[in-house]
Amino acid sequence: MGTYLARRLLLMIPTLLGITLITFVVIHMAPGDPVTVAMGGEVQQGSMSAEAIEHFRKEMHLDDPLLVQYGRWIGRILTLDFGTSWRTGRPVLEQIAERLPVTMGLGAAALFFVYLAGLPLGILSAVKQGSLRDRVTTVGLFVLYSLPSFWIGTLAILYLGGGKYWDVIPVQGLRSPDHDELSGLSQVADVLWHAVTPVVLLGYASLASVSRYMRTGMLEVIRQDYIRTARAKGLSERVVVYKHALRNSLIPILSHLGLMVPFLIGGSVIVERLFGIPGMGQLMFQSILARDYSLIMGISTVTAVITMFGILATDLLYAVVDPRISYGGKK
Repeated sequence: MGTYLARRLLLMIPTLLGITLITFVVIHMAPGDPVTVAMGGEVQQGSMSAEAIEHFRKEMHLDDPLLVQYGRWIGRILTLDFGTSWRTGRPVLEQIAERLPVTMGLGAAALFFVYLAGLPLGILSAVKQGSLRDRVTTVGLFVLYSLPSFWIGTLAILYLGGGKYWDVIPVQGLRSPDHDELSGLSQVADVLWHAVTPVVLLGYASLASVSRYMRTGMLEVIRQDYIRTARAKGLSERVVVYKHALRNSLIPILSHLGLMVPFLIGGSVIVERLFGIPGMGQLMFQSILARDYSLIMGISTVTAVITMFGILATDLLYAVVDPRISYGGKK
């Protein structure tokens, strides 16, 4: 296990280099002049002197070749120096540390929601394969999967958030204006109430895919000989499904877990923007608009590291779910 873990950790280094290099090249080749964007909020376009623009470019090393700029950025990252934001003038790492807990909290809550609802739906669809319940669930989940979150979020805000129709959900931030005046339990309830809609929006598409993976995995397992043997012994269907079939059916779900981490973090950009949530997704959106290269690279790097560790944790969980899988090598 130790050798396997060390090898996986070493493989993360070239993977991270590849991700950051591609991100660096893409954001520097994107249309839009970062100097104009960075200084345009304070200075009217055309009023800046050529000397001021040139000074800014030299200060930010924007005239250097891309590989030289990337090499300089890598050198700083090795000392955990993510640079300073052009837009705010604050250290990148400090801003990410402020926003990351919000995004991770939303992502964890969305994962909990996805598995809490998706696994039972998948099991019921597999056990009742071909029934009306199975067909209705399948159609409903495919419809959910096909609906973009920004569209559903906009409809929720319009119809349920106090627009022309009902006012039943909070649509801005994670706290009420009088949050600080509430008691401890009321503050917790206030945050949970504000988080319900963003969490559902963040997770409903993954709910559909997890349910389908669970259904497929369960169908494959309940057709195995040992399941027929368990039924032949007279065991109840509940014991057969939840004691003998469920554990082996979870392996495809675990592989899907690693893929959901980047999906949830990427989805937070839209959800946090729609609901004004001060998380890393909203910070990424603002940094892209401002062509804030240091902040974009910092958020991308942190996201890539979280994703790679999420995938590694998923692979290690295989051995927990299925004892036949071992990472210790042959003895």
